[in-house]
Amino acid sequence: MKRTLTAYITKSFSFFARARAHDLKKSWVAAKFLFVAAWAMTSSTGLIFCADAVDESFGRWRKIQKLQRLPASEVETILIAALQSDPSSVVRQGAAQSLGNYSQNSVVVRALAKALHEDPEKSVRCACALSLGLSPTFKAIRALENAVDDPDPDLRRQIAFSLKRHRVGANKLKAEALLKKLGKDSDLSVRLMAGAEK
Repeated sequence: MKRTLTAYITKSFSFFARARAHDLKKSWVAAKFLFVAAWAMTSSTGLIFCADAVDESFGRWRKIQKLQRLPASEVETILIAALQSDPSSVVRQGAAQSLGNYSQNSVVVRALAKALHEDPEKSVRCACALSLGLSPTFKAIRALENAVDDPDPDLRRQIAFSLKRHRVGANKLKAEALLKKLGKDSDLSVRLMAGAEK
């Protein structure tokens, strides 16, 4: 009985950990419920086993959120490595979002630009576009420009949002020109984000 319950809870945790970013909150609530059930129905040894069996992606994602205590150079290196090579899209997305805090560094901008074009997950690419919107550099706006014609309207909408942040400063004219282009996009939500329609 205990072994069967443990296997069931382990599978449930594994399913939760592989959930996509937009399902993470709901999955985490379900996982906490299962954890309480495991606690009530098994010994402490069984509970520890279940916790150890959880897919590590959520744990890695949480660690990324706590990196602020380290020196900036170390944080940038860790986040770039996670963005480029972590198997979990949730972790890569968290790394991309966190790199927005270091987006004045050209190495960070280069990593974000590369992931914006190459990562297979839309959520990660959108996070890269968001972080590039926080960078005042020309390389950041160039990376956004190169993705303006992406076939995914969700990404184009995120790019329009990020370009609005560039309307102040040295990249103002370039940002306005790209927003004008997105204002003629085939997708209504992209046009609305670009400010073409009220």
